[in-house]
Order: sequence, then C-alpha cells, then structure tokens
Amino acid sequence: MTPRIAPLNPVSTDTPEMDPMDALAQMLASTDWIGEALDVGGDLIFSDVRSSPGERLTHALAIPENYEPNYAYPLIVWLHPDGRNEMDACRWLSAISPQNYVGLGLRGPNPDEGEPTRRYSWPQRAAASSLAGPVRDAIDEAAETVNLNAKRVFIAGSREGGSLAVELGLMYPEWFAGVIAVDPTPLRERRLFARYRAAREQNVFLGNGVTATSETGQTVRHLATLMDSAGMAIETHCSTASEQRQKEMARTIDGWVMRTMQSVR
Repeated sequence: MTPRIAPLNPVSTDTPEMDPMDALAQMLASTDWIGEALDVGGDLIFSDVRSSPGERLTHALAIPENYEPNYAYPLIVWLHPDGRNEMDACRWLSAISPQNYVGLGLRGPNPDEGEPTRRYSWPQRAAASSLAGPVRDAIDEAAETVNLNAKRVFIAGSREGGSLAVELGLMYPEWFAGVIAVDPTPLRERRLFARYRAAREQNVFLGNGVTATSETGQTVRHLATLMDSAGMAIETHCSTASEQRQKEMARTIDGWVMRTMQSVR
C-alpha cells in the first residue's frame, strides 16, 4: 500500500527500506520534518501542530481504507496512555473499524527521559485546561486535510488518555458528539462539571478490562455512578475474555459510536 502524503509541504520519502517503527522513530527524532507518511498497516498522515509558540502537539492522521473524499467522515480523536505515542490511534482505529472513521492520534507533550522519540506522557495536573487549545487546533487542521463531519467528532483514549478524554469531553461538550474512555486512570481536573448543564447532555462510553487494574476499575465505577446521578447517557462495558480483549472492546466501541451518531443527527 502506497502511503498517502497530505498537502503539508511534504518532504521526500525516498529513503532505504527499514522496519516501519524504526523509520518512524528516526523521523520523529528529527526537527525538520512535516507531512511525511509511513505505511505501518494503513494509510497515515503525519504532521506537526503548533497553536502558539511553545505549544506543540504532534499527531498521526489515520485514513480509512478506500477513502471517499465526497463523504464527510466521523472523526475519533484518540489520546494514548502515558508511555506510548500517537500511533495508538492507528492500532485502535484498525481494530474499531478500518473503514468507518478517520482517526486522529495526538502525542502527549512530555517525552520519556529513557526513550524520548517513542514514549510520551500527558501533564500531571489540569491537563484538559492546558491542552484544550492545541487539541482544537489539531482537529481543525485535520478538517482541512480530509472531509470530516463536524457533528460527529468523538474524543477517546485509554488509561491516562482516557481520563483526559473524559475531562475534555465534559469541559468542552460542544466540540464532541461523545466520549470514549477505556481503563481510565483517576481524573486530574477539579472543574469536571463546571459546565454542568451542557456536560450532562454528553454521551459517554466507559470501558474496562483491556489493561485494567484495581485503580482503573474503581475509576470506571466511580465515573459511572457520578454520571448516572447527573442524568447523563452512559454505557459501560467490561471485557472478560482472556484473549483479544482489545478486539472485543473495539467492536463494542464501534457499535456504540454507530448508535450514538444516529441520536445526534
């Protein structure tokens, strides 16, 4: 499969063949790349987002198989757990559906000291407040690159990325049609229901069991109780299969997103 290159001043991709992940790490370690694509199992676009000096979120844009430019696709914005990177979006989107959605994977701004070109994390405090602008910028840039349905944008993530997705989805509910959190860790924002009237209309999917711990299980139960008491539309799912838990969770997410889109037309 030939990688797609977004119209983002792409640099040359005429380089010797190498392992895709090694090539990705080498590319991300450079300081002068923008718009270069690699084929790691799907059509991907890489670009660099700067919302203002000092703020930076790198993202990977996963394009559906047989992309149809005249169709406005739903967008799933995926936030990785600490210690991973934006490529998590590509792994999850291929499992959820390789055809139904565009995926936007955002990279945490804090590089790991041991592996600064592969592993990243999110801020420890008030992450949603500090990252709302760059997240919005990345979504807007994605909309300039591919055809997206602005009313069908979902914010999603796993573990730390899952808790951040919940925070962003409830603090900025007008941006998102729904929130997906898989094995979320305890939330960091104190102003979760600062916009209670708007937030209570949000659709939320809470999943547990892919990389679950007692902490994430407790977080899912706490959030489910809190959101249910607020009258929110929530759905929970626990993966119990000993193998292929991500695939089971991904299929459940796909069904939930489809049902949610029917309710927000």
